[in-house]
Amino acid sequence: MVKSSFQVLYIDDDEFMLKAASRLLKRLKPDWSITLIQDPAMWRDLIDAKAISPDLVLSDLIMPDLKGDELLAQVSQHFPNSIRALITGDTTVEIETLANNWTHFILPKPFSEKDFEQILTCAERLRSLPFSTRCRQQLAGIENLPVLPSIVRQLELCMADKQCGSAELAHIVASEPPLAGQVLKAANSVYLGFESPTNSLSSAVSRLGIKVVCGIAMTMMNRNAFRQLSDEEHDAIVVHHQMLANLAGALAQQLHWSAEDQDNVYLVCLLSAIGELVLKEMGYTQALDSANPLDFQVGYQDNSVISAYVLILWGYHLPVAEAILTLGQMPLVADPNQWGMGQLVHFCHDYAKAHNAGTLDEWLDSLSEPLGVLAALLLSPEK
Repeated sequence: MVKSSFQVLYIDDDEFMLKAASRLLKRLKPDWSITLIQDPAMWRDLIDAKAISPDLVLSDLIMPDLKGDELLAQVSQHFPNSIRALITGDTTVEIETLANNWTHFILPKPFSEKDFEQILTCAERLRSLPFSTRCRQQLAGIENLPVLPSIVRQLELCMADKQCGSAELAHIVASEPPLAGQVLKAANSVYLGFESPTNSLSSAVSRLGIKVVCGIAMTMMNRNAFRQLSDEEHDAIVVHHQMLANLAGALAQQLHWSAEDQDNVYLVCLLSAIGELVLKEMGYTQALDSANPLDFQVGYQDNSVISAYVLILWGYHLPVAEAILTLGQMPLVADPNQWGMGQLVHFCHDYAKAHNAGTLDEWLDSLSEPLGVLAALLLSPEK
């Protein structure tokens, strides 16, 4: 039987915050059920007494007797499929230090209605994913999943401000030199067809658009989450996916896809790096192991499952996360005009693989005429 209501557990020793959260939830999701707990040490006894299995658990960080991060660790043991959010007003704590496999979201305190609504939306989306209970438990057990880089949040806040333009966005990007370098490199890619090079970060941001700049930041600036990967290993994966993004963006342009679809396929290639980075951090190498070393979910690639899961946790655009999840599912049809994102990315992946292996001529000879013409479009910028 399909569950008709979300069970939400909100834990905070501040009675005012409990009541405010309850009112907000009832207004935003009137069909959801919420249980309020003021004594953190009693959380298990109270939900056992009510026979509740929480779908979403939100807990304040600083509380007497039991801190919120410790409480969520307990929740993860008893309810591994629950979605868990930590609320903190301690601005001295770096968000990255609170990231762990038992905390999915970190909210500022006091949080805005938009912050709260985003978590509710993400919780709905996560439950709607076509994942088995086993898959969800495996995902919940991954240690040190990357958190949304703080600079992405800064860029999004700037973008929401009507007074913020490309110069202000460029100033934020400039605060992270590795990101600034990658943005300039992407804006000067021969594949994207810009008429002249640029050394202006403001111009680069304007060319790429904020969605793409945020996508680059997501892959570039989460390296601190990967403790087993060297910077060189991290950058090699990011650079590979950046190249795929350039190829896919160029082909989407040649196929006269809409500007939105061009951006989305670029981001699908770029952000699918997240799953590969997580697998590499866990000791798996895509080139040596099967596409599904952990066998998360039948019919889906492990790296795609991880990427989609993380992006939805971050509240990212659902179409991009869904497109990443379904990569590799659709067969490559002969007519490129009938391609979706998955087929275009598949083609670019095959091109890059042959290019890197030095077998490009053999691969080109194996293509039918329409696909050969398309591949020639990728060769042109390199000459």
